[in-house]
Amino acid sequence: MALIYDGGLPHSALMPGDRVAVWISGNALEVKKIFFGVPYYILLSSLVGIEQPSPERLLIHWLSVLGSHMTLRLREDVKRNQEPRDVAKLRDQLAPHIRRRFEPDVLTSDFRPLFLKWLRGLYDLRCRNEVEVEVKVISPLVQFLGYELHQVHLRVPVRVQVGRQQVEGEADWVLDRADGSGPLVVIEAKAPSEQLDESVRAQARSYAFALLAPYYLLVNGRVLEMYELRTTGDEKLLSCPLTEVGTHWSTLERIIGHNKQPQENGTTHSSSE
Repeated sequence: MALIYDGGLPHSALMPGDRVAVWISGNALEVKKIFFGVPYYILLSSLVGIEQPSPERLLIHWLSVLGSHMTLRLREDVKRNQEPRDVAKLRDQLAPHIRRRFEPDVLTSDFRPLFLKWLRGLYDLRCRNEVEVEVKVISPLVQFLGYELHQVHLRVPVRVQVGRQQVEGEADWVLDRADGSGPLVVIEAKAPSEQLDESVRAQARSYAFALLAPYYLLVNGRVLEMYELRTTGDEKLLSCPLTEVGTHWSTLERIIGHNKQPQENGTTHSSSE
């Protein structure tokens, strides 16, 4: 569906007047620039209302990552003698979702003011080295994901298999499940000057594999990446600039929140890997 973006969406990749494509994608409304840019997803569970003030105009209201109601104004690029049916179709598709119980995609606790302040601070973040990445990014991230102190371990010794030899490594951060059943995620911190390339990913993966942790994160002060460990090729679950962490907070909380429980997810470990 070709539309004109008319302002209201808190996303640096879109400017008023840009042409965008909009459709339902899984459990989210996907907004994508037609000519360039990456998709922007609005969780359907965060939609709070829709309006159609005119046949060619649709207003979609949702709770933004900054905790306030924002409006996405979509105006269909209607050609002469063309009926704007797509807007009505999108409205009908969205209607069932706003009748469900509203569940905001941001923290709703005493930590929320600090959480929002941290999110805003990521736009002007400056980290000189790996330690500052851990203090300014990873430590708050772990806190806001709800982890208790006993679930957080730093500089964890790990023996990894390199060829026929075992080598002693050190996982920067290891987060345990709330039920004490074992590690959930390994976090590898890097300085902003370092790229999150294949060697960094392989390092984090080896730690996650050895510790039986199903997920691992890579953070270098500019970008965050999250992977799920799989025997048939790890799946990249998320890759975004730190300035967009708030946009993807629901994903982070759902997958690696502190109360994540063990489940069958296709992740298996083999001693021959």
